[in-house]
Amino acid sequence: MKRHPALTLAGAVTFALFACTETPRQNETPQQALKQPAPNTLTATETNTVLLGVTTIGNESDTNPNGNAEAFVTTATAAGTSTELRVYVDTGNTAARLVAGIYTDGPAGPGTLLSSGALDQPQAGAWNSVKLASVSIRAGERYWIALMAPLGSSGSLRFRDLNSGGATWTSLETNLTALPGTWSNGQRYNNSPVSAYLVASSTTPPTPPSTPGGQKPVPNATLDTRQVYVDDSGKLASWVTPLDKAFDRVSTSSFDLLLNRMPKEPGQTKEVTFFHSEYDPDTFVGSGWPNNPAGKNAMLAESAALFYAYSGNRAVINLATRLLDHQLEFGTTPSTYAWAGVPWSTARAGSVTYGNDNIVEGVDVLEPDKIGELGYHGYLRIWQVSGDTRYRDAAINCANVLVAKIRPGSANQSPWPYRVNARTGAVV
Repeated sequence: MKRHPALTLAGAVTFALFACTETPRQNETPQQALKQPAPNTLTATETNTVLLGVTTIGNESDTNPNGNAEAFVTTATAAGTSTELRVYVDTGNTAARLVAGIYTDGPAGPGTLLSSGALDQPQAGAWNSVKLASVSIRAGERYWIALMAPLGSSGSLRFRDLNSGGATWTSLETNLTALPGTWSNGQRYNNSPVSAYLVASSTTPPTPPSTPGGQKPVPNATLDTRQVYVDDSGKLASWVTPLDKAFDRVSTSSFDLLLNRMPKEPGQTKEVTFFHSEYDPDTFVGSGWPNNPAGKNAMLAESAALFYAYSGNRAVINLATRLLDHQLEFGTTPSTYAWAGVPWSTARAGSVTYGNDNIVEGVDVLEPDKIGELGYHGYLRIWQVSGDTRYRDAAINCANVLVAKIRPGSANQSPWPYRVNARTGAVV
């Protein structure tokens, strides 16, 4: 059901990959915790190439206690080197010193500090330039922009981000005078991107580090937001080095996203994963494109079972069971329908209940192949792992309905139609 470039869950977990109310920050007064909406259409006038970050001013005024840093996820849109990070310091700022830096993307948030700098007496209500040690950026890679006012400095740093957006992490340490070389996660919030961006000091892309197998970047080519690399024979190569760590890095990072970094749907207690299949790749906010829960949940459940066998991480099975439980309760056709007790394949974006897509499939329309897909790769597979007979029974019912609805196949007709009206049984 994918219609335009965006992050989706309608594939293997390697293509997988914020709450509507935010946890109050430590030492933040009720007045500071109140959202302070502001126009997000203000944009920095920028003539240099922007490597990563955003030039717009977010809709939330934010702050942290001095000595406690916060990092915001972003994806590089261009390759180059930089010595300058531009940060919007909000009105009301009283901080005497701003410290900022760029981190690599680690398996569960920010990783290693690449470069940092500081600025004394930042100007409130303006874009401020923080000088950094030279840092090389690769297009399509994820990075983290970190900000803080150091412990012992006077005043309070105020900056701009989003009221509800992508993942952010405060530092575990609350007594920092400089950004740590390796990041340790404290509290997670959901406010990326921060109003800050890295500008290129050179338009010539940096020479990529040597990698096993002679991998080379393909200019201006990305795949699932990552820079495309090829080997000496021109075949697609892994972006992870060393190559023998590629599976572990990608699979672990993918499930970290699903387990720890997907935001909650506004107004709901569950993550956007339950309500959408397409997301903004930077904020993970769900798009308006219809949800395709049966196929998505089937592929995620199968991947979870395989990853559990590989890693022993039971949390991925718990995630799969939560999605399947939601499908059973809110995404199963009524017993009075012609196609009864089987999973809905589509839903309106953001809807708790399924089977109500009014954009593409149509209300009450389902796809029989998704019944088999979720029955086998979802319900049956998770029953084998969990022993919960509800999933076994759901899988058996999927099989029984498909058997009952089978029709003669030919060169011009498949054994099951592609789309049917579940209520009436009419082929769509």
